[in-house]
Amino acid sequence: MTQTLSKQSPASDAAAPSGARGLLSRLDQHRNIVVPTVAVLVLIIYFQWRTESFITATSAQNILNQMAFLTVLALAGTFVILIGGIDLSGATSRTLVPLAR
Repeated sequence: MTQTLSKQSPASDAAAPSGARGLLSRLDQHRNIVVPTVAVLVLIIYFQWRTESFITATSAQNILNQMAFLTVLALAGTFVILIGGIDLSGATSRTLVPLAR
């Protein structure tokens, strides 16, 4: 089984779209990254504009405190998978949570 590689001539590089067309082409190729990123940025700007306490140290601390429990559960499940004992029951994972505190 042979595989042939087609070489692009230097002329084909010169024919690449430039300007607005090139930008739109690149955005279309990376829309799975660009669209969610722009949506998150728009939401952050909107909520910061609507409320004064959206991006504050207290808000960040509350978010971190709320996600700590789930993070420990996820790490415990990952640890179980890595050592080869695939037991992902909730009770098993919750027994490891007090060890993290």
